[in-house]
Amino acid sequence: MISKRTSKKRIALIDGDFLIWVAIYPKKTVSEDGTKNYEEKTLEEAKEDFDKFLNQILNTTDATDYLGFISDKSFRHEINPNYKAQRAKGKPNHFKEMKEYALTKFELIKDLEADDCVRIYKKRLKDSFIVSNDKDVLMLEGKHFNPQKQEWIETTKEKAELFFWTSMITGDTVDNIKGIPKKGIKYAKELLTSPPYREKVFNAYVEHLGEREGIEWFYKNYMCLSILEDWEVPTIDE
Repeated sequence: MISKRTSKKRIALIDGDFLIWVAIYPKKTVSEDGTKNYEEKTLEEAKEDFDKFLNQILNTTDATDYLGFISDKSFRHEINPNYKAQRAKGKPNHFKEMKEYALTKFELIKDLEADDCVRIYKKRLKDSFIVSNDKDVLMLEGKHFNPQKQEWIETTKEKAELFFWTSMITGDTVDNIKGIPKKGIKYAKELLTSPPYREKVFNAYVEHLGEREGIEWFYKNYMCLSILEDWEVPTIDE
């Protein structure tokens, strides 16, 4: 259910995973000699900071409504077992409790990550914009607000498409997705001078990895890097 602040529509679609991390991040203090010290927050302090940051987002963006999402375990792990496998398994204090708290305000949809949900509902809901600090959502067309940088970015359809196909070449170290070996941003710029991009990138995979392996990894990476735009998800009352 969309959390409604007024009857007017200006809907913030929030990729909510990062709010949990912001909320539980240790408090920083600076002593008289300039030494920085970090202190773990209590659960109540983390909840307060979560609410404070959420309200700050809504007030800064003049949002009238919001719909936030928390990631579930993704179907992408079945496609590529190494997907996000490099990330630390341990979670900080209060992470489980804060996820439960976030889900009293946000949604979790089975098998989907938060950015998938944002894209799906962006397509369905008029007068909506994206709130995230994840660079990957820049492959989504539309207006974005980065709450940590306090800046708006407008992504055109052309820029979104170019961002995605560049990622297909360079890979994504954050999500442990390998692109074309030894091919980085310079190669991507030289190859992707104009559309259609898909054929060029497909041919580059085959050229550098061989036919069988190139085709296999092209489609694995395509599925892991793509943010879904359609899925069987709950209907939201507008």
